[in-house]
Amino acid sequence: MAAARQVGKPVKLVLSRKMTFQSAGHRARTQQRVRLGATPEGKLVSLEHDYVCHRSILDEYHENCVTRRRSITARQPAGAFRLGAGATSAPVGYARPGAVPGLYATESAMNEMADQLKLDPFSSASERAEA
Repeated sequence: MAAARQVGKPVKLVLSRKMTFQSAGHRARTQQRVRLGATPEGKLVSLEHDYVCHRSILDEYHENCVTRRRSITARQPAGAFRLGAGATSAPVGYARPGAVPGLYATESAMNEMADQLKLDPFSSASERAEA
């Protein structure tokens, strides 16, 4: 916008994919481990979620990956996090910081659990009882 004002007409800026991440920021890289406990019927009885959030050495940004768990279980899950500082540009918050990578990891773990229990992850308990 500043360039367009300077020259008095529209300006088109073309960035490579690499340049986009260097100039516009990125979601923080996370490494997550989700452990679940369930009954043979698929009732979730425990949830543990540990993660490492990578950040720039110049920034204190923290992507909290366990903020949305109350909608899954009545209790806050056990878990821990660490910050890993490295030579990277500072991450920025996107829509719903933390929720997206945290819920993706939990959803993936629940799908794997359903597969091991030989359950359809999309059916409800009442649907399984009727079958």
